[in-house]
Amino acid sequence: MRKKREEMTAFFELEQATWQAEDWGDMHVSFEVYRQEFDDRPFLQGLPGDHCRCPHWGYVIKGRLRVLYADHEEGIRAGEAYHLAPGHAIVVDSGTELIEFSPREAFAAHMKAVEERLRSRPGG
Repeated sequence: MRKKREEMTAFFELEQATWQAEDWGDMHVSFEVYRQEFDDRPFLQGLPGDHCRCPHWGYVIKGRLRVLYADHEEGIRAGEAYHLAPGHAIVVDSGTELIEFSPREAFAAHMKAVEERLRSRPGG
């Protein structure tokens, strides 16, 4: 299977970023473009450890991201492949583009938990 970013069927956008994605078998595949710095920690508040529990694998096409674990931080730059272990948060630089692969069920469970947390907040 293969697709270009613009052919992906799911589209999600915030002011800071655009995600174009699909589920391919057991994997969730996402092309991500960050127009502004993006810090996912506010979206993770209230989840276990205030961190993402889903593992991810990917490749940074352009830009940089910082991965924040409870006990250390990692920097990932353009041209590098990565694995994010469960228990992380991210801060992505403006101008970053990447492709990411996640286990479909773990990703869906994570997004459901994030959406429920956001709905339960005042004004959510």
